[in-house]
Amino acid sequence: MQMKTLQTRMKDTIKSEEERGASLQDLSKRTEHLEQRATVFRQEARTTRRRMWFKNFKYYVIGGLVATVMVIIVLRIIGIA
Repeated sequence: MQMKTLQTRMKDTIKSEEERGASLQDLSKRTEHLEQRATVFRQEARTTRRRMWFKNFKYYVIGGLVATVMVIIVLRIIGIA
């Protein structure tokens, strides 16, 4: 009776360890995949940040040029009047 109980417990323990090992392997694969996705995300975020910076810079330059032209026009009108 005790031998049967011991065998059952050992089988259950081995089975649970195998399941745990499979679970750890799955978790390891998922972790690697997540790390790869995080790397891609960082690269894309950096690219997007640079793209937006250049876009904003372009608008600042255009705004500065428009403001400069308006100041020149106002100064000419005042100078002519």
